Amino acid sequence: MTERKGNQEVRVRFAPSPTGYLHIGGARTALFNWLFARKMGGKFLLRIEDTDFERSSREMIDEILRGLEWLGLHWDEEIWFQSTRLDVYRQKVQELIENRKVYKCFCEKPGEGEEEKRPRCSCYLLTVKEQEELLAQGKKPAIRFWVPDGSTVVEDVVYGTLEFDNNEIENFVVLRADGTPTYHLAVVVDDHEMGVTHVIRGDDHLSNTPKQILLYHAFGWDLPVFAHVPLILGPDKKRLSKRHGATSISEYFQSGILPEAMVNYLALLGWSPGDNREIMSVEELIEAFSLEGISRKSAVFDPVKLEWVNSEHIKRCPTEELIDKVVPFLIEADLLKKEEILEKRSYLYSVLELFKTRMKTLRDLAKYGRYFFRDPERYDPNALKKYWEKETPGYLRRLRKVLEEVDVFSVENVEKATRELAAELGVPAAKLIHPTRIVLTGFAVSPGLFEMMEVLGKEVVIRRIDRGLKKIR
Repeated sequence: MTERKGNQEVRVRFAPSPTGYLHIGGARTALFNWLFARKMGGKFLLRIEDTDFERSSREMIDEILRGLEWLGLHWDEEIWFQSTRLDVYRQKVQELIENRKVYKCFCEKPGEGEEEKRPRCSCYLLTVKEQEELLAQGKKPAIRFWVPDGSTVVEDVVYGTLEFDNNEIENFVVLRADGTPTYHLAVVVDDHEMGVTHVIRGDDHLSNTPKQILLYHAFGWDLPVFAHVPLILGPDKKRLSKRHGATSISEYFQSGILPEAMVNYLALLGWSPGDNREIMSVEELIEAFSLEGISRKSAVFDPVKLEWVNSEHIKRCPTEELIDKVVPFLIEADLLKKEEILEKRSYLYSVLELFKTRMKTLRDLAKYGRYFFRDPERYDPNALKKYWEKETPGYLRRLRKVLEEVDVFSVENVEKATRELAAELGVPAAKLIHPTRIVLTGFAVSPGLFEMMEVLGKEVVIRRIDRGLKKIR
């Protein structure tokens, strides 16, 4: 079902409406289309469905494009804008009129989705004379599609064969009274003219598909392959929305999620490679992707799982690359200035080599590793309660003196000096290690103490010990 006909090139499209941001569900739909196109050596096309002139905006278009570019979902040809194709849609409706597939409707404010609230339209019973009288009164008709008797079969890659009784389908509007097309008409005309071979979209569109198939038949066009993807739910198993937290892709960019981690996580929402892999590169996703791997079951979006996937990608990211990704968050937190980036690059490399295994997001260094850039402003009371004893200041003064005499301030030399002092004092090394960590970081937990001391350097370590001895009572 998903194979190409002969040598036909696979062509898929993502068609967002610029009435809001690119959200998780839309991004997942775009990703599935993009992965399929890349797997099949086809084209990934982008269409902006901007015929809702009141709600569409250039700002939202730009935001959607930025989101796709951030994810790495680059489209292959010029973007199509529905707002520039109104004459095309009207021309196609004229063809339907000439072939008697539609009729003029004078119902008050006819439109999509009104069937449930209003009686079915019976304007097809109007005589030519009655229509002329209504037109003479200045009434502008909409154009409704005449749904034939029988049933419409939808062959879907995900849901299989579905049959819809045409008696349950209202004669639907294809052109509004103001001359603008409805979704059903525009999407069918565009998909045909763009040469779309596979329509991969959310299953909230499944109920629209019979109407669109009827339009394909009315025009005498071949059907594309349909694949409807289940919805994404929040942790409470309800449709994902703002109440579950961030839903727009831009919010995840700002929160420090790597694009490759987001792509990895989104791909596994409702699709499986058929094995137990969870951490996959983009190349691996392309290689493994298939429409048959899409589940009918709705996927649950779990922010905690996303952070875990992100942490795994951070660990795998070459440190030299990671520096450039983390720097903007350090600048934002006023821990680094732009003019210091080059000068401190070697230091940043050492910091990230030590800290990146502890990071869940790109923000975490700025959030939890401030002590690499600033002396502690406060010391955790719980840490002090647990590790700061009456004898501690004396131990630290001795340690300060010992450390000052270490010529090469390396992990090995610092650890040796600390442990030898503990043995001389007749106390466990922990009596020195924990308080030292507190004065250096402000916390009871950090990366390995001796590795961190080497990165900070002797001058900073000595200064923070002196500072801690003065401040902690």
